[in-house]
Amino acid sequence: MDKPKVGVIFGGRSVEHDVSILTGLQVLHYIDREKYDPIPIYISRSGEWYFGDALTRFESYQLENIEISGAKKGAILPDRISRGLLTPLEGGLFTKNEIIEIDVAFPAIHGTHGEDGTLQGLLELADIPYTGCGVSASMIGMNKILTKKILIYHDIPVFDFVQLQKQDWNADRKKIFSQLKKAGLNYPLFVKPSNLGSSIGISKAKNKDEFEQALETAFAYDDLILIENEAQGFIEINCSVIRSLDETLTSVCEQPVHWEEFLTFDDKYMQGEANRGMEGAERKIPAPISAKLTKAVKELAAKTFEAIGGYGISRIDFFVNPRKNEVFVNEINTLPGSLSFYLWQPSDLPPAKLIDKLIEIAMEIHENKNGRILSFNSGLVEKAAREGVKFGNKA
Repeated sequence: MDKPKVGVIFGGRSVEHDVSILTGLQVLHYIDREKYDPIPIYISRSGEWYFGDALTRFESYQLENIEISGAKKGAILPDRISRGLLTPLEGGLFTKNEIIEIDVAFPAIHGTHGEDGTLQGLLELADIPYTGCGVSASMIGMNKILTKKILIYHDIPVFDFVQLQKQDWNADRKKIFSQLKKAGLNYPLFVKPSNLGSSIGISKAKNKDEFEQALETAFAYDDLILIENEAQGFIEINCSVIRSLDETLTSVCEQPVHWEEFLTFDDKYMQGEANRGMEGAERKIPAPISAKLTKAVKELAAKTFEAIGGYGISRIDFFVNPRKNEVFVNEINTLPGSLSFYLWQPSDLPPAKLIDKLIEIAMEIHENKNGRILSFNSGLVEKAAREGVKFGNKA
């Protein structure tokens, strides 16, 4: 019997492109090749798709032209009959004469065009099972402001915040400062792009000048901005969650060592071994907090993932005040860096087993989805044809 083909998709048109390469190559390294046949699928910064074993080597990504490394062009089309990777003919046209079937896709793209529901939407149209969150949960998790609003609805504690659209800031800046004052937000403030990860575009503002500069930086990445107070007296605690149709599991908790005000991109990815991504960053596992706080964090982590309708894996980041036993959800990562491998190893779930579990959940979700009624013939078109319905004048 042929082994299931797993298309590991990474790279992408995202500011988190490089981080995604690390996560994708980690998945390709850890996946059980006796059980699965992995297919590396790389999306370049400009949006071109490639596949091939050459993509498992870091050296391939140092080349100006990825094809020089031996990778081939290909793409997944929104055609459920194909259900796989198609290779183009000369001139860029695709043919169904050469289809590399994909039994399950494994998205490993962080940020836009991958973690935000867009790639998941393509896989839905192609009718290919995929790991991780679905379209809506991915979109919600990527949007920090929408996440907070949904968590508030579910009585899950989050920090007070103000959302700001770029056009509103340009239209009336005085009004924005008035809104901040009314919301009780005071310097120092944190300014964050709403739809971004890996701490990219985030700034701390201690005064008006720094605030305006922080907005300029954030607006370079997103038109929607989140503004909130500094988490004074809090430490960051993270917990990963795995959810299937039948159960929700929580990992051990961690405390990032370099966390002071917020984890920068360098703190997350450049402090340890470069090829280990988030797995190589310094952290305390288990987190040095009380059993009571640990329990509270785990319960809120599970509740948060369920609130957005997430399945597969996530990492929930918290602000915790040990002195007051306060816990607030900071954000959710529906595709955590390094898939939070390091948080599951203490639970006897090493990377290969974790990947296996995520693939099993993907197949389970897909099978359940295909058991529903997905189309409905209303007879409306036939009725219109019988009655000779005509549209009115264009003018």
